[in-house]
Amino acid sequence: MNTLNLLPNYYKKIAMVLIIIAIAIPIIMLQFKASSYLYLFKSATKILIIVAGLFLIFSKEKTEDEMTYILRLRAISFAFITGVSFYLVDESHVFDYYETSPVTTFQFITSVELWYLIYFYILKPMNLSRKKTLNINKDSFNDIK
Repeated sequence: MNTLNLLPNYYKKIAMVLIIIAIAIPIIMLQFKASSYLYLFKSATKILIIVAGLFLIFSKEKTEDEMTYILRLRAISFAFITGVSFYLVDESHVFDYYETSPVTTFQFITSVELWYLIYFYILKPMNLSRKKTLNINKDSFNDIK
């Protein structure tokens, strides 16, 4: 039984509006040359992006069933393992010749959110087509009886 308490589907639209606002903030900042509020704008943009990602991840699909539940679990485990792996590689300084700064918390959180969304929305159409094929085969088997 599915026991996830998810947000309603319309939160995806709210997330899209938040992403548009997060994109608009730096543009507005450049237009008005608001350098004194630079830190505030950067923080607000980061917060909006993270919250929008969480809304996208935790909002229901139009058809929420057991297959979607399994896909969510697979996607979150893949995103977590990938994020932790990237972090460990970054901290081990294996690729230190790039002279990059360490991964920030914002980069880690957004990368995990992006890996989740990519994995979930790539697996979803593949499993839907597989589910339709299984239903067709089941119906044709019932016709034979």
